[in-house]
Amino acid sequence: MEQTRLNNLADKEDLLKQAQDIASRPVSGESQREIKHLRTQWKEIGQVPKKYSDRIWKDFNTACDSCFPKREDD
Repeated sequence: MEQTRLNNLADKEDLLKQAQDIASRPVSGESQREIKHLRTQWKEIGQVPKKYSDRIWKDFNTACDSCFPKREDD
């Protein structure tokens, strides 16, 4: 069980790196589609060890959110 969670962590770290790479590019429809796809993949991966869960989710979510800038009227 723990090995599965560690494997999931490695998979999610890979998705985090991809999201951060996408976030470093200018925002576009393509980058937003890529982020949506990464979010779908993220959901399909199982749990990670609890001590890493909050940190990796926060980092991933921050990268993803940067590809969807808030509008001025929000």
